[in-house]
Amino acid sequence: MTTIYDNGVVRRRLKHVLDIDHGDKTIAQAAREASVSWKTMKSWFVRHEHHGIKGLLNRPRGKYRPPDDETRALIVDLKTQNRYRSARKIRDLMARVEGLELHRQTVWRVLREAGESRRAKRRLKHYRDFERRRPNSLWQIDYMDGIVIEGYGMVYLVLIIDDYSRQIIGAEFSPDRSAVRALTVLWNAI
Repeated sequence: MTTIYDNGVVRRRLKHVLDIDHGDKTIAQAAREASVSWKTMKSWFVRHEHHGIKGLLNRPRGKYRPPDDETRALIVDLKTQNRYRSARKIRDLMARVEGLELHRQTVWRVLREAGESRRAKRRLKHYRDFERRRPNSLWQIDYMDGIVIEGYGMVYLVLIIDDYSRQIIGAEFSPDRSAVRALTVLWNAI
């Protein structure tokens, strides 16, 4: 027969609450050790004071109201039409198209009961190298992150590269990343 003390969550919380109660630790110290916020630790402590050890159990978040059969069928149908859809996407679709307001967790439960809760993995996109066919048909301009030059301060490199040949067309160090500086480098490159 299992007791409330067999619950690992309760045992862990009880250890920290008792440390606070005995004066061995402050709420902040216990919260850091348990990797929770101060507010959560305070809540555990107050719940233990008012309800005893049963106050340390996880509390239900709300009453689950299962949707009707027609709504269940619609949820499963939306999932089978596109296996990449998550419960959140299905919830949003139902709100937008059908006008039905459901919680994401409700949609997920319906999908789990139907055996459809796993999302299919997307196929990886095949990327190919992008390169122009002729020189000077595309120039790319970019700023390099700032570097500190001793005696001068922070500077940024403005760089223009020809996409076809990958040659540097123009470059200049500038004290800021303004559009005027980029246009100056572009004008000089032209």
